[in-house]
Amino acid sequence: MFTQECLCGQDELEDDGRFPRDPEDKRKRVSPHCDAEKIALATVLRTHLPRCSCVLEVGSGTGQHVAHLAKAMPSVSWQPSEWSGCASPLFSRSPVEENLQSIDAYCEQLQNVKPAIAVDVSSNWPVKGPFRAVLACNFLHIVSPEAKRGLFRGANSVLNKSRGLVFVAGPCAIDGDLLCDTNRALDHTLKSKNLPGWGVMDVADVDALAADFGFDRIALERMPNHALVLVYAKCTD
Repeated sequence: MFTQECLCGQDELEDDGRFPRDPEDKRKRVSPHCDAEKIALATVLRTHLPRCSCVLEVGSGTGQHVAHLAKAMPSVSWQPSEWSGCASPLFSRSPVEENLQSIDAYCEQLQNVKPAIAVDVSSNWPVKGPFRAVLACNFLHIVSPEAKRGLFRGANSVLNKSRGLVFVAGPCAIDGDLLCDTNRALDHTLKSKNLPGWGVMDVADVDALAADFGFDRIALERMPNHALVLVYAKCTD
């Protein structure tokens, strides 16, 4: 998915309102802001993920994040996925086949990344696991209530039952504070579309949602540009 800074100028987009293609490989879409958070994201994941883990990423977007993470963490296996989501700065939908093609193009030389698959987070997930972790970047603020619940319901079904983790990365409010002008502008733009569930969530609301499916938050990590990474683990009691 896109980052909270994807309120780009029109000259950065293609005619269809989507991210531009890489001029050297037309299969790839290029989000100009992915680089801003990928290094910090890898640092957070290294802190919490043991070596030789297997991670399912939902909403892999262009594929730039998972490609960087796979290079930065070569002992971890990655399963990227996407759907016909809003992986563009104008929040327009895109064909799932093109999303998967872009992800695979970024990762085709990486031995620890499996081919991208289509996963509708709000429905039954076509993967079985068990995975050590599920990762969702820049996701919760641009999906329906069904998809929000589907993230934790699906994670509950595919994670290792005793040690599974869910990483939720992206813009969040803390006790009602959206933390920066960029987040406030993004929240206003999303809510003006009048789509159910769209808007920047408060950490407390994400915690409550996770708890419905047996997850407790064990960490809150801060990234550049006021993005957060919320780390959830299965409740032990």
